[in-house]
Amino acid sequence: MEIDSLYERVKKDMAPEKLLHNFFKDTIGIGQTFSAIYYHRENLEICWLLYTDKSSEAKEIVKYFIAKFVPTVTSVEILIEDASDFKGIQDTVSRIYPKEFEKYDLKEKDIISDITGGTKIMSGAIIIECNTKGNRVMQYTKQGEDPELIEIKRS
Repeated sequence: MEIDSLYERVKKDMAPEKLLHNFFKDTIGIGQTFSAIYYHRENLEICWLLYTDKSSEAKEIVKYFIAKFVPTVTSVEILIEDASDFKGIQDTVSRIYPKEFEKYDLKEKDIISDITGGTKIMSGAIIIECNTKGNRVMQYTKQGEDPELIEIKRS
């Protein structure tokens, strides 16, 4: 099955996020990204795609998915030049918040940072950066047979 035929199944499915996650988890490892995007489709306006040279192909697939399933969403590509540079990734994320938000007239509370994909270093840098401000929302996709989007609560 390819992504175009999957589109018709998703429109009819009672649990489309689970269908998307399970369909793509074994083939290209980005099913959790599809489930999160599709889950937020009603309110999603901008999707910042952080990627490395190694994940460039996956990024193109995600862009195609967005164009097909949620065509009203704007994709913004942000290249992470060194996936092992914690401080560099943290700096990149910190620049997204003020600069990109102004560009799209958004507030920090309007943005959700999903830490499911990427490397451990990328997820860690996003968590640290988002924790510097109290109203930066984070989420991840619980892995397994029944994927679930979980908001990260601060204590």
